[in-house]
Amino acid sequence: MKGLIWFLAIAFAMGCWPHTTNSTTTARHNLLQLKPGISNQQVIHIMGTPYRNEAYSIEGGSLLEAYFYVTDNQPDYWMIEDMETTPIIFLDGKVVGWGWSFYKDTTQKYDIKLNLD
Repeated sequence: MKGLIWFLAIAFAMGCWPHTTNSTTTARHNLLQLKPGISNQQVIHIMGTPYRNEAYSIEGGSLLEAYFYVTDNQPDYWMIEDMETTPIIFLDGKVVGWGWSFYKDTTQKYDIKLNLD
């Protein structure tokens, strides 16, 4: 029993605990509540404050926005990479889709130049 306690203490101290945090698990679960057409305020109510966001003025005076939520944080790194986030895309304040494929397709559709390496 004493050996098990020492093992758990050492494993915890070395960071061998599961890498998924409660906040990323919650964010992934909350994505299931999203629906096309809901407002950006409804998304903030469901998902919380985004990690970061982008906004682009597009043809016809419409506003294209993307809110990025951390959904796959790897605590081995001190900086959050784009691929650890999930973008939620809005057109004129309403959800039109989410996920990296949708984000890339949408930015290409509106000829928005991105620096995604």
